Amino acid sequence: MWIPTRAEGNGAPISQSWADRQIFWGCSALFFFLPLTTSGVSLAGGWVILVWLFSGKFFRERGKWLHQPWTAPVALFMLLPWVGLIWSDDKILGLDWATKSFIWFLSFAVVSLACERQLLPFFLKWFLAGLVLVSVISLLQYFSVLPMKEQVPSLLEGSRITGSLFLVFGMLILSFEYRRCLKMGDKIVLLLTLTLFFVTLLATGGRAGYLAFVLLLPLMVYHLAGGIRLLFKVLIGLVVVALLFLSPVVIDRTVEIGQDLTLYRQKNPNTSVGIRLHMWEGAVKIFRDNPLLGAGTGGYKKEMEKLFPSALALEFQHMDDPHNSFLFMAANYGLVGLFSIGWLFYVFLQKGWRSRHVTAGFALLSYGLVLIIGSMTSTEIHSFHSGNLFALLMGIQIEPGEPPL
Repeated sequence: MWIPTRAEGNGAPISQSWADRQIFWGCSALFFFLPLTTSGVSLAGGWVILVWLFSGKFFRERGKWLHQPWTAPVALFMLLPWVGLIWSDDKILGLDWATKSFIWFLSFAVVSLACERQLLPFFLKWFLAGLVLVSVISLLQYFSVLPMKEQVPSLLEGSRITGSLFLVFGMLILSFEYRRCLKMGDKIVLLLTLTLFFVTLLATGGRAGYLAFVLLLPLMVYHLAGGIRLLFKVLIGLVVVALLFLSPVVIDRTVEIGQDLTLYRQKNPNTSVGIRLHMWEGAVKIFRDNPLLGAGTGGYKKEMEKLFPSALALEFQHMDDPHNSFLFMAANYGLVGLFSIGWLFYVFLQKGWRSRHVTAGFALLSYGLVLIIGSMTSTEIHSFHSGNLFALLMGIQIEPGEPPL
C-alpha cells in the first residue's frame, strides 16, 4: 500500500487515484523538507497545489474542504491580505505579502485526499527524519567538522528562529510517543533522538526556541517521567533548565538581552532586542491610529517610516513586519486582523485539544502552542516554513485511536 489507510465498511479499499498519490507523496516531501530547505518546500508545495487544482480534485472534493470547521477562518485569513491592498499605501510590498496566502491551499489539498484520516503519524516520521538530518549537519558545523555554506542546510544561522521552534515541536512529539511506547528498544531510540534535538537547540542561539522550550518543558516532563511523584518531575525540570543555561551559546544570548535593553533605554534601538521593542512600539501606534482596518497589507513599513524617519541603522531599515504575529495583524488589518488570527488559532487548538490523546491531536495542540509562543517575538504566522506546516496541519483529519509513530 502506498498510504496508511483503513478499509471501508464493506472491506473494500478506498480508491487511490493518480492525484491522491501525487498529493500524498508531495506532502511527504513537504514534511521532510520543512526543516531543511526553502527550495524543496517550494517545489513540493507548489506541486501539491497544482495537482489539487488541475486534476479537478478541488471541484470534485469541494464537499470536503468547503464544510470543515476551519474553512471559514482559513478563507478569511487568506482573503484579508488581498482585500487589505485596497487601503494600503504600498501596493508592491502588499502584493508580496498577499501572494504568501496561497500556501493555505495546502489545507484544502490535504483534506481532499481519499485516505487522509491516519496520515499525520506517517507524515510526522518524514518531518522528524528531516529534523534529524538538519540537526546532525548543524552540530557538525558547530564543531567545525562541516563548513558553513549557503547551499548546506543549517539551524545555526538564517532560519534559527523557526528551526529552534521546530526542534521544540519535535521534542514534544517524541515525549508523547515515549509515553505510549512499550518496547524498550523503541524508547531508547526516542530518547536518543530527543537528546539530539535538545543538544542542537543549545547550539542554535534561537531565543524563541529557548522560551518555547522552558514554557512547554512541563508537558515534556509529564510524558517522559510517567507516574513518578510530582516533586521528582519538578526536580527533573529544574535540572533540564539548568543544563539549558549552562550552554555557552544560551549564556551569550541571554546576556545579550540585558545589553540590548540597556542600549534601548539609551535611545539606541539598533540591536536584536531593541529593534523588536522599537517595532512593537510602532505597531501599537499604527493600530491606535487605524483601529478598525489597520494600515492595509504591507502598510506597516511605510507607516513606520513616517513615524520614525531616521531612527534605525541601515541594516535594520528593511524591516517590513514587527516581529510579532499579533501586532502584524493589528497594524496591517486592525481589529479585523486580530479577530482573524484569533479565530484561526482557536479552531486549530480546539481541533488538537479534542483529540489530544492521539498522536495527530497532540501534534496539532503542541504545534499551536509552539507557534503562539514563537509569534510573540517573530512573525511566525507568515514565516514560509512555519506557515506551510501550519497550513498542512490545519487540513489533517484526526480519528480517535490512531496508531503511534
